[in-house]
This record gives sequence, C-alpha cells and structure tokens, in this order.
Amino acid sequence: MTAARAHHDGVLHHVQGVAIQPIGDAGALVAATDTVRGFSALDQAWLAAIADKLDATLEGAGEGSGVKPAPAVAAAAGKTSL
Repeated sequence: MTAARAHHDGVLHHVQGVAIQPIGDAGALVAATDTVRGFSALDQAWLAAIADKLDATLEGAGEGSGVKPAPAVAAAAGKTSL
C-alpha cells in the first residue's frame, strides 16, 4: 500500500455520496457525506450558495482589492499577472 493510498483510505472509507458544485468558470466545490440518503435539496442549496460566495470573493480578490489570489487560482482564472 502506498502512502497516498493509506492517507485516502481513512478519508474515503465511509463516504456514501459526493456532490460537486461549480465555482465560476474554473473551480469546483467538492463535498462528501457519510449518510446513505446523501444530500437533501436544502444541502444542495447551501452548497450552491457557498459556491456563489466563493466565486464572488475570488472575483473580488482581483485588481484594486488589495487581496491577491494564490497563483494557482490566478492561473485557473486565466490571469497571467498578480
């Protein structure tokens, strides 16, 4: 067993469902649950709201805000200069 495999076995062992919510054009919010029924409509609405807030925050972290996104975020957004 590799070190990476051992690390992920503990995290993914009880996962019953995964939700992937887009964040803008270049990101994704990944959430996991350990319940059989997965994510309710309310859970999905919360994930969408969080993704929208993250998108707005990351968009606002551009020019003029004084906050600079991490290089990976800037690269994913297609910005070449920080």
